[in-house]
Amino acid sequence: MKIVFIAIFAITSADDNEILNKNYDLKEDGSYGWEYETGNGISASENGKGGEFAKGVFEWTSPEGEHVSIQYTADENGYQPSGSHVPAVPDYIVRALEYIKAHPPPPEK
Repeated sequence: MKIVFIAIFAITSADDNEILNKNYDLKEDGSYGWEYETGNGISASENGKGGEFAKGVFEWTSPEGEHVSIQYTADENGYQPSGSHVPAVPDYIVRALEYIKAHPPPPEK
């Protein structure tokens, strides 16, 4: 059996912060999806499976008028954001992590 809850709103109000639409989908196996959009240009969506992984995006326009979009994945490797406004990991950190992975410390006694 599949449980689905969907709500869609069309707001004609002059208030830009109103929710224009939102959707939710939840399944018995723990997988889900949701999304929303507001009148002032904020939007977000995510799909995943509870306790295992999630993948999504959120977007908005900064006060300076710049479009910001952040994509992310969350799984056994942690939260991993990406986007033009997320600083890149410096090369020396990437190299250090690769070295640590290739040369793990000896087990404690």
